[in-house]
Amino acid sequence: MPCQHVVIDTIAKHSSDTFERFNTPGVCPACREPVTSRQQSISFSRNLHGFGTVTFHLRKKCRHSACDYDVAVHEEDGDYQLTCPGTFRSGLDENGMPVTYCTQPDCRGADRRHRRDEFWTAAYLPRPDGYHRSPEVGES
Repeated sequence: MPCQHVVIDTIAKHSSDTFERFNTPGVCPACREPVTSRQQSISFSRNLHGFGTVTFHLRKKCRHSACDYDVAVHEEDGDYQLTCPGTFRSGLDENGMPVTYCTQPDCRGADRRHRRDEFWTAAYLPRPDGYHRSPEVGES
């Protein structure tokens, strides 16, 4: 086992690094690069690691961190911005048309990260029990 002061120093360094990452305005905590107005981004008014807003890029290498942060921030209120806590299924209906279902009645769409997703063919089952059909493009 390392000495107690080594463990304390390691924890303090990690906490300091986390605080700095999430408290630098205009910098994405995932990649530590500046967020410009030309890039897609998302801001969270609640900062779990410090003060002020937290802004993530929505590009591929930062999106996973932004989704994880979204889940952590909205765990209590359920008002997720990038994720859906439901299980998602996509496939083809009995007419061969693309269809999506989710266990959350207020799912915000197939482009969100879901707890689980599957592809299946629904020709034999037009609507799985417990799933809600997502509106198709043009429907409302």
